[in-house]
Amino acid sequence: GLIWDADCPLLICDTISRELMMENKIDIINFICNAIDKDQYVKVYLDEFYLPYRSSYQWRHLIHESLFFGYDNEKKQLYGLAYITDANGYGFKEFSVDMNNVKQAFERVPIMDSVQKNRIMCMSCNWEKFYEFDLQEVKETIYEYLHSFHTDLKFVSINNANSYYVFGLEIYE
Repeated sequence: GLIWDADCPLLICDTISRELMMENKIDIINFICNAIDKDQYVKVYLDEFYLPYRSSYQWRHLIHESLFFGYDNEKKQLYGLAYITDANGYGFKEFSVDMNNVKQAFERVPIMDSVQKNRIMCMSCNWEKFYEFDLQEVKETIYEYLHSFHTDLKFVSINNANSYYVFGLEIYE
């Protein structure tokens, strides 16, 4: 399986399996806080049924990712980013959540047949890399979006194309 964000040269990405965490009795909250103390962000898949900031809270079990960037030990809160629906609509927003909710949401996720969902990822900036803005690439990407090109075909050498995917403006049809 592919862990898509691990392929970005501007990020340093380290992963550990959910199974290894559980077998070694590594507490997810301690793991997240220790990673944050080392200037890393933590991406983890959680069961949204246990997360008050998610629309699935106490309604349905849905496994989805959250990204954590901070914490407050006194308040027992984690701070993160996720796609959230609230009074202002749906979008990528900051949230705070009780550490116990995250622990429960982590522990209730079953081991799945998904490389992506079974791994906890720590991410930090790769300061050894530099990206120079490429205007031509931006133009091509906009053109592909407007014409609904199947851009996954560009990566068939590393990942099979999926005929079920929809691209660009075609997603609104």
